[in-house]
Amino acid sequence: MFFWQEELFNFVSYSFEKPWFFTSYSFLLTLSVFLIGYAFFSPSSRWKCAYLIVFSLFFYYKSSGPFLLLFVAVIISDFYLSRLIHKSSGLKKKLLLFFSIGYSLSFLLYFKYSNFFIGNLNLCFGTTFKQNDLFLPIGISFYTFQSISYIVDVFKKEIQKTLVRHANAINTLAEKGMYFFDYGNAFLLEASRAGAEIVKPNGDFKYNSYVQDILGPMCFDYGFGPFRWVCTSADEKDLRKTDEIALQVMEEIYKTVPEEIKQQLSDNIIWIKDAMKNNLVVGSQARILYADSEGRIKIAEAINKAIAKGEISAPVVLGRDHHDVSGTDSPYRETSNIYDGSKFTADMAVQNFVDYLAPQEILANLAKLEVEIQQGMEKLEGMLK
Repeated sequence: MFFWQEELFNFVSYSFEKPWFFTSYSFLLTLSVFLIGYAFFSPSSRWKCAYLIVFSLFFYYKSSGPFLLLFVAVIISDFYLSRLIHKSSGLKKKLLLFFSIGYSLSFLLYFKYSNFFIGNLNLCFGTTFKQNDLFLPIGISFYTFQSISYIVDVFKKEIQKTLVRHANAINTLAEKGMYFFDYGNAFLLEASRAGAEIVKPNGDFKYNSYVQDILGPMCFDYGFGPFRWVCTSADEKDLRKTDEIALQVMEEIYKTVPEEIKQQLSDNIIWIKDAMKNNLVVGSQARILYADSEGRIKIAEAINKAIAKGEISAPVVLGRDHHDVSGTDSPYRETSNIYDGSKFTADMAVQNFVDYLAPQEILANLAKLEVEIQQGMEKLEGMLK
């Protein structure tokens, strides 16, 4: 055998002792040759795809040897399982999906985690099961989950077809005069991703959310939103006292409010007045009440004074709700397109961030910022002089 023949044979064959690594010179040289050749193919060329497949299989063979057969077996089985899933329906479709996922995961569990489980079993129960002498195929985690992702996408496409049919039915009924709104659980979003005709030319959805179209004009656009509080004492007497305070505050506010929000405020007064009678306890002696910014501030101040006087036995935690006005950090939530301008704010995210900071830390940071601003102003004055 000539020297060049021997070198060529060594290059194309797999060695358990010297598998290809991404940092080896032979890999980097072969990759360079591959990329140069790949650049000469036109984007739509079928030969380009074949060229990519051949080199990919060669790269995998050089790094993992006979496990290339396992890799190819998973690819082929996934292809035929996906065809079966596509043609099936009902329970059979779901069973095929679960089987395919379990089949793909079985290789990962065996090669990557079998020794982990055996070792922990021996450690916990004093058994002496022998661990397997396994070679871990390169990228087994990656191609296992790519395989599962492919199968799930095939299954998902069948679900998306039902979304499109649903959206088409809504469009037909809407054209005949039916009023439709999205509750906010992302039906319109997922239907649009499935290709349904529910998007306007400007990118907005053809249909509004119920908050945008109904609750918004009724209350959210005026600043009303769910206002929560929890009595940390877990004492019903404290909750009853907070109800009385909230009722007094709202009845006082009602005397001077504009006509357009009187109905909303009246409903809230009835709600809090009957809350205890109707046993409207949420969680551990907690309450939810719709209120606008004026109502929240005044209720909070009144509760604070009652705690200071001992009329309430322990602190009361004030909170907010995902329906809250301006709580629009997710662009597809039900509050995402209300007309008060808060669709462009993210104050709930800011508030959640601030909640993690202790008050003294906030004050210390503000004081530090004030000093830095003062120093900056002094430097600027010096430069101007």
